[in-house]
Amino acid sequence: MDSSNIDECLLNLHDCTPNEICLNEVGTFSCYESSFPEDETNVDFDKKCPPGYKFNFEKLLCDGKTYI
Repeated sequence: MDSSNIDECLLNLHDCTPNEICLNEVGTFSCYESSFPEDETNVDFDKKCPPGYKFNFEKLLCDGKTYI
């Protein structure tokens, strides 16, 4: 991951509502409804994370380097 990337979600620098999940992405962030409509249940959050990271649903962020 680019060391200059700021985690807006972790630092609470996002504008997501309390009912949304903030997902940090390289150079930006996205807000997702925490209760997805049926047509959005197939969002692959791992693909939104930087290479080598996985989405942690407990912490609601891209978490830790995975070594594959």
